Amino acid sequence: MKNVSFLEKKKPRISDPEKPDYILRQFQVATAAMSVIPLLAFFYLVSNTLGFEAFVLSRALVIFIVVTAIIGMVFGRALILNLIRQLGATNTELRRASEMKTAFLRNVAHEAGTPLATLRANLEALRDELHGHLDQPAKTAVAASLRQTERLLRMVNDLLDISLIEQGKLPMRYGRVNLTALLRESAEAAGQASGDSRIRIERTEAPRWLESADRDRIMQVLVNLLRNAQKYSPEDAPITLGAVEKGEAYEVFVADKGDGVPPDFRERIFEPFVRNTQRRVEGVGLGLSISRHIVAEHGGRIWVEENPGGGSVFKFEIPRQEGPRGRGAGARGDKALDLIK
Repeated sequence: MKNVSFLEKKKPRISDPEKPDYILRQFQVATAAMSVIPLLAFFYLVSNTLGFEAFVLSRALVIFIVVTAIIGMVFGRALILNLIRQLGATNTELRRASEMKTAFLRNVAHEAGTPLATLRANLEALRDELHGHLDQPAKTAVAASLRQTERLLRMVNDLLDISLIEQGKLPMRYGRVNLTALLRESAEAAGQASGDSRIRIERTEAPRWLESADRDRIMQVLVNLLRNAQKYSPEDAPITLGAVEKGEAYEVFVADKGDGVPPDFRERIFEPFVRNTQRRVEGVGLGLSISRHIVAEHGGRIWVEENPGGGSVFKFEIPRQEGPRGRGAGARGDKALDLIK
């Protein structure tokens, strides 16, 4: 039979919302028991030694204070140990819940991925008129359905990536990357997917090279930032993409003329499932969180600033040479659904 302490036997039944307050109250009682009474005994002994006769008490009271102090320390220690056990159990519950959530996200993404990929292939065949000629209304309907299918596939890919990130298993494949060419390809991918022609690239005379980077993952970051700018920018506002040298790194930026990000929200916006609520847009709020992880894997950082002309500027730095994780970070495996090619 499992041994149960007296404190655990007497512990009241409490609901999950009440647990933080209950644990805090226990900690306060333990702190008082372990500190206030011993301090009282110490104060008495010091006053007696210094000859403050007003505080000199009987021997019986001195013994009582010392004994009470010892009991208080023992009781406080028991409370602290009980708190540690409770916190350990709570931590185990949270870890189990997080693992269940990750497994759920992964399973949902895998189960939804295959039928969505099949649906996309069939819609692309209809769009290309492989099964016969379509009139204009039918072409418009197919194009709209294909766009929505692509959006769902991007969400599925994001769910797969975030589940791998939470497990510490997001695969990476490093090599030499032409950053200048990658900016152009990312702008084309983001523009073609939405029929958007607002993206402008700051021209450079010579190619810029990353000596050790995962090309597909960096492109994923760029496309995420561009799509984010497209969502929050007016239809006639330009979006600027570019990169500048910053010492031993490149600073890549995406500037828009959208709503901007409030200063107190500029760090939280990179957390999973957090979105700028100033405007209702599609998505689940994973793109920026995934981007932050990818940039960190390359030894860089990502942040957002206010655009002097209105809107936001999302920036990330990435080392020109080999980052801290470098080529030893592991080979990237093939994803079941790869939207960015």
